[in-house]
Amino acid sequence: MRSTIACALVFICSIHGLLLSGVLLSDVRADENEAKLQQHSHYAKRSGKTLTLTLVNGKNLTFVDKSDPDGAGGIKYEFVDYVQPIDYFLVSALVHEGMAYVLINRNNGGKFNIDGAPVFSPAFDRFITVSICDAYCPNRLQIWQIKLKPRLEETFEPEQYWASGSAKWRDGKTIEVTKEIADPAASDPSKGKYVWKKEILQLKLLSGGWAVTK
Repeated sequence: MRSTIACALVFICSIHGLLLSGVLLSDVRADENEAKLQQHSHYAKRSGKTLTLTLVNGKNLTFVDKSDPDGAGGIKYEFVDYVQPIDYFLVSALVHEGMAYVLINRNNGGKFNIDGAPVFSPAFDRFITVSICDAYCPNRLQIWQIKLKPRLEETFEPEQYWASGSAKWRDGKTIEVTKEIADPAASDPSKGKYVWKKEILQLKLLSGGWAVTK
């Protein structure tokens, strides 16, 4: 089971992130992971290279860090959080190519690989992931609906290059997305000169589904 999870996670790279309702923060640090382990010590424990999660039925799921002397095939698991409103664990995996994430159902151990750290809606009935980077990223935004289990609801792939991106919920049907793009008025690609600017767009849930608005 552990090797299957590791193989799946290696191919899902994302921006670094920290779980909070409506906010995406960068750089999940070791001290923050340790604080979460202490806060949820009855669910999650780390002993050396092994992270152990305990399900409702008492069964354990283990994630064992993998070392690689060459630095290309190693993987380090971290307990990011226990998402109480939906009863899921969030685990990250640091690999050579970036960061990967998996949501784990505390009741049955079901796993859902996602592009990035989930940013939950105020009611925790949906979340969005933003995975934008120069390499080893899907470079897309995905909105998931949470009912009995997470279900991919919509995928948005930028038509132009984004240097970075982030998202926050304005309400249960509105997401504000900040994108960093090259300013055409100040950039000169022929000379390798790029001046970046931030722009904001909105994703709105309409009667026909999610749509991009400005």
